[in-house]
Amino acid sequence: MRFDLRKHALAAGVAGVLATLPLGAAGEKIDYEAINKIKEQGLQPQNSKVMEISSWLTDVYGPRLTGSPNTQKAGEWAVAKMKEWGLQNVSLEKWPDQTQFPRGWANEKFYMAAVSPQSFSIPGTPTAWTPGTEGLVRGEVILVSETTQEDVQKYAGKLKGRWILTQAAPDVAAYWTPPATRTTRRRAATARRSRSGSRRRWTIAASATSLAGRAPFQKSATRG
Repeated sequence: MRFDLRKHALAAGVAGVLATLPLGAAGEKIDYEAINKIKEQGLQPQNSKVMEISSWLTDVYGPRLTGSPNTQKAGEWAVAKMKEWGLQNVSLEKWPDQTQFPRGWANEKFYMAAVSPQSFSIPGTPTAWTPGTEGLVRGEVILVSETTQEDVQKYAGKLKGRWILTQAAPDVAAYWTPPATRTTRRRAATARRSRSGSRRRWTIAASATSLAGRAPFQKSATRG
């Protein structure tokens, strides 16, 4: 009996591919009707709720750090919405290990301002998971732009109770030329006519290029 190496190699390859599929995937029946219904609901603007759902989960209940109040609110909203759609057995599930996130974090209020020698507000946002200050606190500001351990060593024992800035104030150039200017109606009308003419010239040029590109194809088709 002759041993056909190619047949055995092909059979082994097919067996290897089938082995990588999940159990039951090869014989699973695909419900194309259900898939088409899902596509129809999602692709038709009058039926799709994608933008509405995204707005609720981003504009209303966002941002959502793990363990934050917004995460809980977003989950409760999603559960209520799914039940409204008719889904059953919808519920929230807790972390398997509650010690990983025993508490959350939320920025309830942030305020910062310079008080002397000239008072002014300082806009900003605290980094996530930053501890609260438990009320209003004050301190002297000091600039520390050094980045190496050796250079920072000179501040040892001098930074307690101080507010540290790690970058110097940027040099903001003055605006001597206004970004917008007033113009007369005559100059505005001239500018509109100029732009309109340039668009017409561009359209004609594009059409000519398009026809020139199709001409060889049309000739070859005629000859054939």
